[in-house]
Amino acid sequence: HLPALELIRLQQIKQAVDQYTMDLKGRIASGQKQAKKSKPAAEIILGYLQQYGPYLFGHPAKLDEQGSVVAVVQRTNNISEHFFGRQKLLLRRRVGRGQLGRDLEKQPAQVALVANLRDPEYVRRLAGSLEQLPAAFAQLDQETPDQVSTLVRDHRNSQLQRVLRRLLKDPVQSLPAVCETEQGPHRELALPCAQEIADSVQEMEKLPDEEIRSRTTAVIAQRAEIPPKPRDPRLPPPGSVLERRYAGRAYRIKVLDDGLRYRHTTYSNPTKLVQAITGTSQNGFDFLALTVPWPKRAAQLRGRRMNRATMIDLPVATEF
Repeated sequence: HLPALELIRLQQIKQAVDQYTMDLKGRIASGQKQAKKSKPAAEIILGYLQQYGPYLFGHPAKLDEQGSVVAVVQRTNNISEHFFGRQKLLLRRRVGRGQLGRDLEKQPAQVALVANLRDPEYVRRLAGSLEQLPAAFAQLDQETPDQVSTLVRDHRNSQLQRVLRRLLKDPVQSLPAVCETEQGPHRELALPCAQEIADSVQEMEKLPDEEIRSRTTAVIAQRAEIPPKPRDPRLPPPGSVLERRYAGRAYRIKVLDDGLRYRHTTYSNPTKLVQAITGTSQNGFDFLALTVPWPKRAAQLRGRRMNRATMIDLPVATEF
């Protein structure tokens, strides 16, 4: 009798809302006192009821052959919202990202069936018991490995994954006998055909060693050399030792050609070094008191006594 009682309750709520709407219309028509610059509360509520009232009721009911109510559509979608909210929480725990829009779109629809594993009857019909569930999944993967949907993001190369899956399954038969032409707007990963591999091997066997070396040298010479990154002008000469105090401790940092060394670890960026020492994202040059170019800083330090702000041990070979 619960579905029938639920239908009666919904009808009573609808009658009460209709009566309340008529009362609001009566208040507005009676000309109640109202502020000149503000809208009366009754008119605001009536506007919302007229806008959203058709969506509040009209829940269909399922009847049997005798005309008895056996089911009523729920008045809200709280159960569905809670279910998808729980699924989103579990997905965030699994992938570790805050934005899950693309992940949710790329998930197969069968992911929602995992929640049914809490139902003993569902587990019994699916695999017999939870202990036999791994064997059932293993048999499914063995029978249809290429048809199983996986969580693939847009920026990943699905064609490459399919090629690797075929290679792992049968590396000999996966090699194409004839070279296939590229189709589609995107460039896909193509395997060399057997004829191309044979032609390349024969060509290399015919070439003498001198020509092979000359071609290799020419290819290496044509490569563009990447210019080295210029050294920051604020750093002291290589070999200098910086000493800074933080939280009652003294830290000695050696300056190198390509970075800074602290406790047998080289840091290319002073900010990363300071983050390792203090655990904060403070600017490394500010922490090391290297805020101006080194020639100007050297002129400031010349002839002055060393203190906590200017504790720099320069190498012996440097004129200072």
